[in-house]
Amino acid sequence: VRAALATQDDGAIAGRFRKRGHPIDGIEGVRGLPLMDMDAIAESYRGENSMLIGVEGAALGALATMGTVIPYAQITIPAIVAADIAASMTLLSRTATMVSSCYGYPVKNPENLAHVLVALAPTQYDTDDGFMAVKGAAVAELRAAGEFMRAVATRTAAGAAAGAAAKSGSQAAEKALEEAIAQKAPKLLRIINTVASRLGIVLTEKELGTLLPVAGAVVNGGLNVAFHHVGHNMAMDYFREQVLGERYGASLVRRQISEAEAELRSRGS
Repeated sequence: VRAALATQDDGAIAGRFRKRGHPIDGIEGVRGLPLMDMDAIAESYRGENSMLIGVEGAALGALATMGTVIPYAQITIPAIVAADIAASMTLLSRTATMVSSCYGYPVKNPENLAHVLVALAPTQYDTDDGFMAVKGAAVAELRAAGEFMRAVATRTAAGAAAGAAAKSGSQAAEKALEEAIAQKAPKLLRIINTVASRLGIVLTEKELGTLLPVAGAVVNGGLNVAFHHVGHNMAMDYFREQVLGERYGASLVRRQISEAEAELRSRGS
């Protein structure tokens, strides 16, 4: 959260409110403004933050996947993964701290830190649906795919040399790759191969190896963006409730929300 605060400017957020016709002196003055204006300013940062966390995830996802394929580069993977987790959590924290300021709860005021930690809770879960658990599963799948491709490359080279008299090296390589993917490839490689087959594309070992970093970028960047949207929405909902609770009473707001949720469940059933 401290790192996130170093990358944001509450003055810029206040400037966006001024452009909407609200000449506030400080971020705390936001709390007296109409809720729809707070929502609009918070929403205006969604695209910017989504792009930042998506690019970060894609870059480090591709880098980590390349590390599994390139010989002797595997020793760099733990450092890359650690850097990715740290950067992702910082950018997710940045979203929460910016949304917090958009509703008049600047985290530079220590008493508002607890609010941001609550708003960040969904990204901290280490259960099956939490950010850390899903990110860990993705890293494991990408790493397994890279290690599989390295093993295939070794077997293919040996098989192609042994079968050179019977068929060309390229044919032997294609057959070895096809058999390996069909029998024991990680899920990610099977998905890539299935999509390529549906498009009428026959992937060689070299092409599949080239696609792995792309897949790593898409998977890791996509996860970051997906969790960013969830975190942004939940942060907005949390701070809306805080603002309304201050104005109308927390118990009344909580009761109204519970009744609305119950009505939505009954409609869904």
